Amino acid sequence: QYMHPEDLLRLMQQDPSKIRLLDCRDRAEYDAGTIPTATHLGQTSLMFGKEHFQSLLNELVSASNVKLVLFANTAGPNSGMTAGRDVWVMSYLHEVGVPMENMYRLAIGFHAWQSDGREVQTADSLCAASGLPALLAATELQHLEAFFVTETLRSCADKLNQSRPAFLQWLKELGVNKLVDRQKLASAIAKAERAGLPDE
Repeated sequence: QYMHPEDLLRLMQQDPSKIRLLDCRDRAEYDAGTIPTATHLGQTSLMFGKEHFQSLLNELVSASNVKLVLFANTAGPNSGMTAGRDVWVMSYLHEVGVPMENMYRLAIGFHAWQSDGREVQTADSLCAASGLPALLAATELQHLEAFFVTETLRSCADKLNQSRPAFLQWLKELGVNKLVDRQKLASAIAKAERAGLPDE
């Protein structure tokens, strides 16, 4: 089933907590620009790194009263794309327990959304505006969320600004054992700060 952009925007204005946008494109495409509030759940990332999405998948399965709207670059009954990346992700979500009636394909793809002049947000500015949980999800580090229950994006950025090596050591002491995760998080926080963090 399809959801048209006008219906999506209307529902988001009425009650944004009842809509969840899922960007099924590759990570680099998401970072370059996405529909505001969209969470990255890329087909390729999901195929080869399901463990990084486990907390998000659990959340989507349990969100029975939320409409999930999935999109990739092209979609719609007249696009010639009948089985895109969003369809693959939708099929996977159905396999893990999300009812089909809760899922919609955006009736136009991201390319048409953008060319129609609708708002687009980069991942950096989305993370900067939405906080630490959004940044962890956007960088596929949501499996680390439990380590940061008392932290904010601003508090992490302040620690990072004092000393990157000390920040990386602090992450290790928190329990973030993989160096690649520590470095990825530090770089993402720095990029989000450059995009402009709100005052807390």
